[in-house]
Amino acid sequence: MIMKRVIASLFFLFFSVLIFAQSGEIKVFDGKVVEGSLYMEKAFMLPQFTDGKVKLTNGEVFEGKVNIHALTQSIRFIGDKGDTLALDDDSIVSSVSAGNYFFIKDKRFYVQILNTDGNVSLGLTRTITLGSEVLEGAYGGKNEVSSIQKVNVHVSENKLQHIKNGSVLRFDYRENIYLVKDSRLYIPTKKNFVKFFPSKKDFVEEQFGSGKVSVSKENELIVLFNQLVSM
Repeated sequence: MIMKRVIASLFFLFFSVLIFAQSGEIKVFDGKVVEGSLYMEKAFMLPQFTDGKVKLTNGEVFEGKVNIHALTQSIRFIGDKGDTLALDDDSIVSSVSAGNYFFIKDKRFYVQILNTDGNVSLGLTRTITLGSEVLEGAYGGKNEVSSIQKVNVHVSENKLQHIKNGSVLRFDYRENIYLVKDSRLYIPTKKNFVKFFPSKKDFVEEQFGSGKVSVSKENELIVLFNQLVSM
């Protein structure tokens, strides 16, 4: 049983790598990236801090100018004094809506919902991974919530705060597409498309069989999902 779980995890990660990936380098000083144009472009999931709503797992909703950091997978928002704040514990987040963007919170990632038929959704994750020099535990955690200024927060740029000044680190940026059902993520394989769209099995098999859709091509998966929900 343990071996099966390990194999399944490796299989899942293998396909995650294939969707889309870029690598680059950053230079860190005083806990901030001072060089690295690709990182600066991809660090946040929204183009800019946007008026949004954050829904917690207990049903409470808070408003503020928000964004989501791809490295730490954490919400950032602008405080009353103009500084950038972060939640102490993103595990209490259920969803984030800002402008035309809507995200749900998985145990590991913030997942942008690209489209849905009300039952199954197509989701996109954006992640940044640094080299092994990064120290874990950069964030403390408090679970209690009293009121967006009322949610427990701390002022911090990100996990880079403990990196030695002048360090040059390599990073990987990845975008992964998943099928989302009941807040669980599934690899967008032909088998899973058929599983969630059984009445459209022939169409799905024809799309994959003819080479029109590949599990490693983000745009092709998006087009397929859009076709399925509009049929």
